[in-house]
Amino acid sequence: MKVSVITVCYNDRSGLEKTIKSVLSQKGVELDYIIMDGGSTDGSKDLVDQYRSSVAHAISEKDQGVFDAMNKGLNRAIGEYVIFMNSGDYFLQEDSLAKLTRGAEHYPDFIYGDIYFEYKEGKRKHIKFPERLRLSGLFNHFLPHQATLTKRQLLVDRGGYDLRYKFIADSAFIWNAIVNDHSSYHHVDEIISVCEFGGLSTDVNRNGDALQQERLRFYQEKFPKVYEDYLELYELRKFKKAHFVNERPTLLERIKNKLK
Repeated sequence: MKVSVITVCYNDRSGLEKTIKSVLSQKGVELDYIIMDGGSTDGSKDLVDQYRSSVAHAISEKDQGVFDAMNKGLNRAIGEYVIFMNSGDYFLQEDSLAKLTRGAEHYPDFIYGDIYFEYKEGKRKHIKFPERLRLSGLFNHFLPHQATLTKRQLLVDRGGYDLRYKFIADSAFIWNAIVNDHSSYHHVDEIISVCEFGGLSTDVNRNGDALQQERLRFYQEKFPKVYEDYLELYELRKFKKAHFVNERPTLLERIKNKLK
């Protein structure tokens, strides 16, 4: 089975090299590797040129942001599944991608594993995802694109990632597909990748308010029946933390019943 790995980069030469070496070291899987550089000026483009003979596509051109670049990579992909491993992120081991592809036995729409978040001081935090995805996941962790194989045709048929979302386009796509479209999924109980903490959707200090507003808009558009319930949950967590733990289960059960 062929897997398209897409790496997006902009002015992150050291992170890009780490990612490229990690991807090219993968064993036991047929790779279709695509690098999309957004017109870097820090030497990233020269680095991409060094590896041009080892990748299917290496493009350096301006884009409208991370998800636009990811869509451009998707348009060049030919694998049955795609995974996005952007600059600075890397596979934990040389057989990590092969381990993830073992979940393709029944050809689900999504195959996902676990990750390490890596902080600047070098510390790591294991983020483990559940076998069964529940609605509570909407309010906690979205699936990480660095450890999630997505059927390429599923993304293509839906026009790729929605560029109206600057921070959560990948997460919005996955949850809309699973909750509203009932797409299939499978969890592989392995740590697949190491992700730099501080990306668009994880840097709460820098992007917190804008990120939360984007989530609110997503829930309002895609889950209108439960938007008010989510808003209540969000306000509880932000302003009434003492009540959040007690009232959260009741709110989630209400949301679950409305979405049946």
